[in-house]
Amino acid sequence: MIFTQPVPELPVRDVEAAQIWYRDKLGFKIEWLYPSGDIGAVSHGETAIFFRRSDAPIPPATLWVFAEDVDAAYADIQATGVDIVDPIANKPWGLRQFTFQDMMGNRFHVHHDLVQTRSSDGRSGTLAGAEPDPAGANLQVSRL
Repeated sequence: MIFTQPVPELPVRDVEAAQIWYRDKLGFKIEWLYPSGDIGAVSHGETAIFFRRSDAPIPPATLWVFAEDVDAAYADIQATGVDIVDPIANKPWGLRQFTFQDMMGNRFHVHHDLVQTRSSDGRSGTLAGAEPDPAGANLQVSRL
C-alpha cells in the first residue's frame, strides 16, 4: 500500500471563514465549498486541507509540515503576521523547527531534519542547511 499525500480534515465553526483565513494569511487557494457550507477545501501547491463544519467542542489539531528550507518558511510565516507560538530553533530531537497556529488554534510544526555527520577526515558537520545545535548535541537520526 502506498500513501502519497494525506489530506487533513479540520473541524471548524465556519468553513468559509477558515478558507478565507488560509487564503489571506497563508496564500492558499480556495478550491471548493459545498453549497450547504458544511465542507470545503483549500490548496497550496501539492498540499490540500479540508474543513468541515462542527458545532461540537473542537480541540486543536497538530500537523507536522516538512519544509526543504525551514528558515525561508519561517521568514515567510513571520511576514504574514500569523501567530508564531514557538520560534525557529534546532531541537534536541534532531529537527530545526518552528510552530505557528491558525485562527482556530490548530498548530503547525514546520520542520527540517538536522542530521549530524562525520566526514572521512573525522570532522563533524550538519546536513539540512542549518547550524549545529548550540548545545553541541551530536544527535544521530536514522531513517526507515
